[in-house]
Amino acid sequence: MNLDPNKLITFSFPKINFLSYLGIKQLILIFLILITSTQLAFCGENGYKYVFIDGTFDIAHYGHQQVIQNAITTGSQFFKVPKEQVKVIVGISGTDEELMIYKRKPVYSIQQKMRQVNGFKGVYKVLNTSMITTKKFIEKHKIDLVVAGGDYTDPTVAHKYYKDPIDMGIFVTFPRTKGVSTTKIMKKVVNSVADTVLKKLNPNDPDYEENKKCIERFVILKDEHF
Repeated sequence: MNLDPNKLITFSFPKINFLSYLGIKQLILIFLILITSTQLAFCGENGYKYVFIDGTFDIAHYGHQQVIQNAITTGSQFFKVPKEQVKVIVGISGTDEELMIYKRKPVYSIQQKMRQVNGFKGVYKVLNTSMITTKKFIEKHKIDLVVAGGDYTDPTVAHKYYKDPIDMGIFVTFPRTKGVSTTKIMKKVVNSVADTVLKKLNPNDPDYEENKKCIERFVILKDEHF
């Protein structure tokens, strides 16, 4: 059968102008849905990654403030998301009794420390927490990553307090801020008070030498027991 090429039936599909067919508003809506879906895929149901860090935070100082910024940076690098998508949850950990064993009796109450830390830049939420971070706690607060300072690079120490997040593969450490700590601040305060008292002692007082030795001994004991 010979077919005349001029008589062949051809099919052609109409060119659709999606811009005019859907409209600008609809295209923008589709674009936003795609962007949101991508964000949720990487950043959870509300677009954020929640990073948890805990500590005693007694006598707040710039080292503590730097810890919050380190937590944000670590979360951003870990999940490869902008820092704006990282929310830091801070745990003020331990009771007075626990802290007496861990370090020393705290200077401030838990409520006072929570108020201080809540004022730090980058803090999303402050909680009173246990010294041991459990899986139950992590799931309850929808925590994506647990971070800690360089004190916990030792596996034995880290497992004592962070076994569950380590087992879950969501535990990361970062270097400690050098040159500052609550202990160093307290030692400076004691030295300052001791110097002030010594200057005010009266050399003509019969008890001058005894009082001087007492103060000097206290400064030595401070270095031995802090």
